Amino acid sequence: LFLSIQQEFELGLPYRFQVDYEIHAANFIDRVSDGGGHWNYADSEFELRWALADWGKILANPTVKAEWKHDNGGGDSWETDLLLGDEFAKGWHWGSDFFWEQGVDGDLHTEKAISLAINYSLIDEKLAVGVEQRLDSTNTEASRHAFLSEEVGPSLFWRPTPRTHLNLECLFGVTGWSPNVET
Repeated sequence: LFLSIQQEFELGLPYRFQVDYEIHAANFIDRVSDGGGHWNYADSEFELRWALADWGKILANPTVKAEWKHDNGGGDSWETDLLLGDEFAKGWHWGSDFFWEQGVDGDLHTEKAISLAINYSLIDEKLAVGVEQRLDSTNTEASRHAFLSEEVGPSLFWRPTPRTHLNLECLFGVTGWSPNVET
């Protein structure tokens, strides 16, 4: 069993730029031992996003992202993303994230993935529920065979204040290489 907590700090800048810093803490629980694992610093990420236009001016509101990831237990990597999303009916929103991650040291992994989401606003810009799916293909320098995983599950979005939001996702693995549960 693997438990993880992610904290992300986002700062909007002029001209549709945004910088983010994420930090992940992880707890690996060994099923055999009775004490389990302990919380530790897993990794951190620095991101720069840029929206090609103001929201609603271009179909699907494309945004590009570049990221550098420092992995405490392995190698660093870079990532690039294309983010798309929009409202397709009153209260209904969709989003997607196409990304490519490349390890620069450690196992020199290559990860290609797509995440898809759809949600419905129960209270506009305050509370939404939805479903998410993630398809992932990963390989390493030692094994260029791609390991495919798929996860799907519910999501909850809550904005308690105008500048704070909480996203909860519980994705269940549906293929052999997928984690059992990722939250």
